[in-house]
Amino acid sequence: MVTPHGIAVDRQGNVWIADFAGNKAGTKGHQVHKFSPKGEKLLSLGVAGKASNADGEFNQPNDVVVGPDGSIYVADGHEAQGMITANAVAEGIKRGATSRISKFSPDGKFIKSWGGIGVRHGEFRTPHALAFDGRGRLWVADRGNHRIEIFDQNGTYLESRYMFGRPSGLFIRGDTVYVIDSESSPYSHPNWRDGVRIGPVDEDRVTGFIPPFERADRVYQGTAGEGVAVDADGNVYAAEGPNSIAQAGGAFTKYSVGR
Repeated sequence: MVTPHGIAVDRQGNVWIADFAGNKAGTKGHQVHKFSPKGEKLLSLGVAGKASNADGEFNQPNDVVVGPDGSIYVADGHEAQGMITANAVAEGIKRGATSRISKFSPDGKFIKSWGGIGVRHGEFRTPHALAFDGRGRLWVADRGNHRIEIFDQNGTYLESRYMFGRPSGLFIRGDTVYVIDSESSPYSHPNWRDGVRIGPVDEDRVTGFIPPFERADRVYQGTAGEGVAVDADGNVYAAEGPNSIAQAGGAFTKYSVGR
């Protein structure tokens, strides 16, 4: 792989990885791979090394998740978060940039895509992470639009969340959602800080916050990771990224349950 960016484990223990970037030779990347629990590659989606907006192909896939019925969902398109004018969006679309969700059958056959670059409900500016809740709804971290978009399994838009910052990663455990924000700053999202926001699945409300590491050159911002997960005891794990790994002192940070 070139840049493994998103990871998921299905009910059979298979590991899915979205390989976000392509190599210079055009022989690797822009794919999603499925591995057995022992590490054997079982399936690849997309065309190796080819950035494409064609059906069943990818241009910077960010994340992958397997739905309740075994269908595969891929969040595709990373660069749209930097498109901050209507002209930039139009130019991005013209050159083939994407911001969409693609759905595949359990055996990897393309079914449909939905979304595109934009700010309307059902559109995205970098769908950065995916998660399913207990009701079978697909949650999408729409990072460039500072929101979470929620869909049914056919891609019908249902509702949004705005109180969880500029989301980079999602994790849902029971009736609680954990959202990690690695990018909010006075420039990208004024008056918001990065960190992990925690709240009820059925409300747009934050009930807990894990603050970021402080960093002198990121004033009023701090630094936090891009991925988040929670274990059976409720401990929270942050997957550190290039901005936060030095302050964290390692690739992962564990936060114990508050008492």
